Amino acid sequence: MRIINISWEDVTSARKAQAALIERAEALEEADRMKSEFVGHVSYQLRTPLTTISGYSEFLQNSGAGEITDKQSEYIFAIQSASEDLSKTINDILDIAAIEANVLDLELSDIEIHKILEHSLDYVATKAEDTKISLSLKSHSKVGKIRGDEVKLKQVVYNLLTNALRFTKPGGVIELGGKKADGGGVIIWVKDNGVGIPTDLQPQVFSSFKSSRGGSGLGLALVQRFVERHGGWVELESEEEVGTCVSIYLPREAPEAQSHAELFNKTA
Repeated sequence: MRIINISWEDVTSARKAQAALIERAEALEEADRMKSEFVGHVSYQLRTPLTTISGYSEFLQNSGAGEITDKQSEYIFAIQSASEDLSKTINDILDIAAIEANVLDLELSDIEIHKILEHSLDYVATKAEDTKISLSLKSHSKVGKIRGDEVKLKQVVYNLLTNALRFTKPGGVIELGGKKADGGGVIIWVKDNGVGIPTDLQPQVFSSFKSSRGGSGLGLALVQRFVERHGGWVELESEEEVGTCVSIYLPREAPEAQSHAELFNKTA
């Protein structure tokens, strides 16, 4: 006969450990709730006055308050451009906060990757033309479909393209590409022959608010977080005065959202 001895101390320790685990999970859930409320509050407080500024500037630009001079039109255009930049920064901050609070939900649908690439290239075509930068698309129309958040993936590709445009000199070339990956996923890349990134600064490229080359430091940080939220990965290759290539892998289907409690149970 086998005898198993379990001391009172062992049982007490186990119960204390279990209670600590439950307390930690509840604290994480509460932190999620508070961050979610904060994101919503900040969203309202920042977006409301910005909407007013944008609305009135458009009203003035359309001569709603009377005819305007060319100089006044130039000033109004500057206000509109600054408002658009600020709006994008606010949206980026809110997205980062939502991701870090684990409250960013994906609106999943079947997405034609080639159409996403074409749309993104068209979206930045005017900016590229103004700076005399050539754009090229290297993707087959049958590159494939994935299941993901179309709006978020458009933002990923747009951020990659605008980042490349910012650091490519006039006369440069930017290539946007897409191809099938093993397992039914896809690989998308943006390659430029711009100024490149020094080796010692490359590790911080995807960190929030830590831009290695100016700007808010949010564009590439969001790229990484959106891609990882889809279950993919991001890879950077860069050399000074040669150029930069950022590649992303997206699986066939993005994973469902997980709460902090679920994540905790997997890692505890």
